[in-house]
Amino acid sequence: MRSLISLCFLCAYSFFSAQSQVPINLDINSFEEAVAYEENLKSTIKDTVYLILGKEDSGLDKPIVAVIFKREVSEFPIPLHVWYYLDVDFDKLIRVGYYHGFYNPSWNANKDVVLLEELTNEEDAFVSRFHNYMDYLINQFGEPDEIKKPGPEWNVQSGHVKWKLATGRIELKYVFFRRLIQNPGLGYQVNNFELSFERTFTENF
Repeated sequence: MRSLISLCFLCAYSFFSAQSQVPINLDINSFEEAVAYEENLKSTIKDTVYLILGKEDSGLDKPIVAVIFKREVSEFPIPLHVWYYLDVDFDKLIRVGYYHGFYNPSWNANKDVVLLEELTNEEDAFVSRFHNYMDYLINQFGEPDEIKKPGPEWNVQSGHVKWKLATGRIELKYVFFRRLIQNPGLGYQVNNFELSFERTFTENF
């Protein structure tokens, strides 16, 4: 399976050192634990947003809230934000998401075109960190159940790996643009460089 994964993404595999490893905790059970964990890492609360959890997860449109922390130290081209999704009473943790991406607070692709151009040169960093996260998740949860591979010549590279658990699921994915796309209506917003993974606790729906 590991050799298949490496072939899927057609890029050199490299580990990040222990010093540059992103602190990860997918076993947090409550909002109080999440706050204590992020405060210990000197993270900053950036936003609180109210969302709707789609029917594909809960069987109905379910209101939820997400509290977003920004990690102040992130050795990666795009800063890391950690989202904790909870029920509206803050009683149950529904999802934990680690996101490097432009939909995070404070990012505006149309105002950061120079940065976008620089990111097109960072494919090795994206794929190396993707494999770094994947190695961690395999070590924690075993081999994945689903793997989606990109076409080797496509401008937009993407990968999607999924683990199915008794208590929910884990998804790891990335999207990378080798050349920028300018949309007549949206400008550069369509260039959604992304590297993320989530753990969803379906038992808490």
